[in-house]
Amino acid sequence: MSRYLRLLSILLLFLPFWGNSLFAQSKSLKPGLRLGLASSSMNEDLLAGDLPAGDLDINVDRIRRLAFNPGVFVEYRLSGSFALQLNAIYNHKGVKVESTVEGTIFEPSLGQNVNVFIRTQQTLNLAYLSFPLLGKFLFGGKTPGTTRPFITAGPEVGVLLSAKTGNLTGDVQAYLPGQGGGAVDLEAPGEDIKDNIESLEYVFNVGAGAIFPVGNTEILLEGWYGLGLSKINKTGDSSIKNNAVSLNLGLMF
Repeated sequence: MSRYLRLLSILLLFLPFWGNSLFAQSKSLKPGLRLGLASSSMNEDLLAGDLPAGDLDINVDRIRRLAFNPGVFVEYRLSGSFALQLNAIYNHKGVKVESTVEGTIFEPSLGQNVNVFIRTQQTLNLAYLSFPLLGKFLFGGKTPGTTRPFITAGPEVGVLLSAKTGNLTGDVQAYLPGQGGGAVDLEAPGEDIKDNIESLEYVFNVGAGAIFPVGNTEILLEGWYGLGLSKINKTGDSSIKNNAVSLNLGLMF
């Protein structure tokens, strides 16, 4: 993963100079930098494990994961009202899962039912190098230097860089009816699960925003919603997909 970060760092360092040289040949071709704050989740629980048979009430809460996602882009203005934008983004995704299990299970070694209450929490951390290709429809612009709102949409391909679970924490309480019981804390180290996650993911993005001219540069403020189109899990019958909402700030040269 470090080589991807080094490459992105080099692009971030030299892109402003490219904007003044290579891209200066065409006013229609604009390079830029971006930074997004993304809130991601999944449509299903990838962290769910097997539970013993019994009369159990299971509750799973998926809490959205917040992360900053830096990137670079190149925008080509095909006309005064339409542009294509190719992005390269170091994209953090994932979800935090909090679950409770309450009820009765049969314990063979005791030959009787046991009342249990289990509470756990764990985070799934995914990192992608994502390439959104977006069409941008711009409005206004009849007066030079004015703010231009826009809407945008397009596909995205993400290359998986890493997939890890955070530490599993929680507690287990167990009681024998009429005999009492006790509680123990749960703690297990996180794991690298990259082999269980698809190496590519496909996403469709929609969004809206505005461009604010400032001298020879343009400030970009926009929001995206990214809907996962492909499942990310290699095993299991379920089709688990990412989704993300992001607020992006960009600078075009």
